[in-house]
Amino acid sequence: STKVEHEFGPKRWFFHYHPWDYHRQSTVRDFLLSISPRPKAVAVAYEDGIYGTTSRDYVVKYLKEKGFNVVFDERFKSGSSDFTPMLTKIKRTNPEVFYWVAYAGDTTLIMKQAKELDFNPKLFLSVAINFPQYKPSLGATGDYVAGVDVWIPGMKLPETVKWMEKFKKAYPDRTPEYWVPLAYTNLMTVVDAVKRAGSTDKEKLIAAMEKTDYNSPLGKITFKKSEEGGLHQAIDEQIVTQWQAGVSHVVYPASKATSKLIYPTPNWKNR
Repeated sequence: STKVEHEFGPKRWFFHYHPWDYHRQSTVRDFLLSISPRPKAVAVAYEDGIYGTTSRDYVVKYLKEKGFNVVFDERFKSGSSDFTPMLTKIKRTNPEVFYWVAYAGDTTLIMKQAKELDFNPKLFLSVAINFPQYKPSLGATGDYVAGVDVWIPGMKLPETVKWMEKFKKAYPDRTPEYWVPLAYTNLMTVVDAVKRAGSTDKEKLIAAMEKTDYNSPLGKITFKKSEEGGLHQAIDEQIVTQWQAGVSHVVYPASKATSKLIYPTPNWKNR
């Protein structure tokens, strides 16, 4: 929650790595702006906890500022066993993009029931769709869905490739989610700062951390001021991935893309 940033971000000893809610939602905005022809009508649905409601506040604000027409804007109960009433309402609004903020189990059910209802927006867009059970649970139903994320194993950054080679050697049967290289990066940047400071003295370590310039599996790590008062924010840009033929590809930004966005999404009957 950005409440944490507002409380601790201005303190010099606080260094934050993971993107804040508004970084995720600004990525959604910028991604949609990059699509040609640009979509105009967006339906927004979100789980009713702080995760969903905070995300909703930012994304609706950002979309409206750029002239998108938010044709649906409602919350839902996370863990629900039936999203068809909500999806039916959304379908009636005829959105070009359906964007939702949810946890893994909700996303799986939403996509299954969207197919049952023959709901065909030009783009299904969510967050963090690279969880381990996505492909086993959805199969081909999960294709063409795009999602905002921090990192995926298939990224072609040199440090990602090297890190994944080491990871697969140590854990050949596992596929890491982004939390794994994020934790690794957290630790290694502190180690790097201790080495450069030549000390674990608090003030010397803070000064060294502020000068961090580290090539990590997530990309280059430096600390900069954030939009809402934080002094030291590491990751402020995210990626958008899309499932294509059972494989997750980076489709945004272009500098990190491993495939082009498939848009518009084929209708269910044409898949």
